[in-house]
Amino acid sequence: MYLPPDTDDELVDAVMAGENDFAKKVFRVFAKLDDAGWQVIKRIVEELSQED
Repeated sequence: MYLPPDTDDELVDAVMAGENDFAKKVFRVFAKLDDAGWQVIKRIVEELSQED
């Protein structure tokens, strides 16, 4: 019986074990971000959320 992942670690493991190469690449790039990079991502997400 399949049980969907329920913790953050299980979700990441499921993505990395899957076949979606784009999702894996995104996770790898995000894992390499420094604080400045995360600030850029934060601003992008905030701008996107204001467009709704």
